[in-house]
Amino acid sequence: MAVPTALLLLLLAVAPVVYATNYNVEWSQGVDYVKWASGKTFFVGDTLVFSYGGLHSLAEVSKSDYDSCNIGNYIRLSSNGNDVVKLSQPGQRYFLCPTSNHCDEGMKLAITVSSANTPTGDTPTTPSTDAAASNLYNANALVLGASAVFAVLMG
Repeated sequence: MAVPTALLLLLLAVAPVVYATNYNVEWSQGVDYVKWASGKTFFVGDTLVFSYGGLHSLAEVSKSDYDSCNIGNYIRLSSNGNDVVKLSQPGQRYFLCPTSNHCDEGMKLAITVSSANTPTGDTPTTPSTDAAASNLYNANALVLGASAVFAVLMG
């Protein structure tokens, strides 16, 4: 029984850690969303939380509709003021405010979502001040420590 338990603990110790981040997006006019997104790396599993008042809404659109501020073919439309968008697959995502002229005035956001954020041995960077690390699972260190204690106890 000790060998299977030790093997299980070893496997858990080397399992990848997945980091997920919530990005709070204050969705309003006058924000430079190109600047906001620059320097951020979005990964599958991350979440965008759009917060806004009654004058705005949120539309997810294609690249061509994003470029032309066309709201007629939106992928998803919401106006509840607190929209949570889970980044579930890699690729480009495009968002804009469909309220009259808001997109033309710069109220739009384009991001690139990369594959799952698993550490490669490099030291993780500290999240930006507007990004709260919501699901930072660091169980590997705990399991590794428990494995070391187990190994010492087993002789």
